[in-house]
Amino acid sequence: MRRLGAIVIVACVCLLGCGQLSLRLGYRPSVERLEGDLVVGQSTRGDVVAVLGEPSSQGRSQLPVDPDGKVYTLWTYNYGEGEIENLSAKDARSLYLYIYLDGDRYQGYLWFSSLRSTLPSR
Repeated sequence: MRRLGAIVIVACVCLLGCGQLSLRLGYRPSVERLEGDLVVGQSTRGDVVAVLGEPSSQGRSQLPVDPDGKVYTLWTYNYGEGEIENLSAKDARSLYLYIYLDGDRYQGYLWFSSLRSTLPSR
């Protein structure tokens, strides 16, 4: 209940245009550790949790490139950050990471991001 009260207060301050609000949603998984700490076909669900933490959600995936039409368990990790200034979004960026599991075994990942620190240098 306290958290809801804090959110309402912050929202009111933003609506009044009294400054800038920085938001962070979720937690940022370490995509840098994927290839060094996890091994396709060998690492387990427990290994994935040890490296990345608990997923923010779970589902299923059937990839069109799999000739057998295999259905994988899909774990998702989401992180977002942004700034709101005087009722307008100043900047918003996010990172999405998808982990594919076959039973108890790690099968790979897909990630994409618009966070400045994960963009390649130009």
